[in-house]
Amino acid sequence: MLDLLALAHSSSDRVELDQARMGRVSRGDALLQQSMAKAGHSRTEDRLIQVRQALKRIERDEYGDCLHCFKAISVERLQLAPETPLCIECQAQIEG
Repeated sequence: MLDLLALAHSSSDRVELDQARMGRVSRGDALLQQSMAKAGHSRTEDRLIQVRQALKRIERDEYGDCLHCFKAISVERLQLAPETPLCIECQAQIEG
């Protein structure tokens, strides 16, 4: 995951805006790609934080319990997203 984070960070480096070197469309495409790379980098950083928090919950023997309602998170949900801190019902309430 750290390698992915480093790659995302290098992909979001500042775009050089030299119109003599690249056309307007190419510049726009480069800016769009940079924006997408920054968004990907942010998602990767967020997931890394969630993974570290899940590891701390494991150390405290609190892993698998929803941080909102304190009920057990389903095994299926944990298999899909082991870092998730919320059960599906609480996640839906927050997003809803």
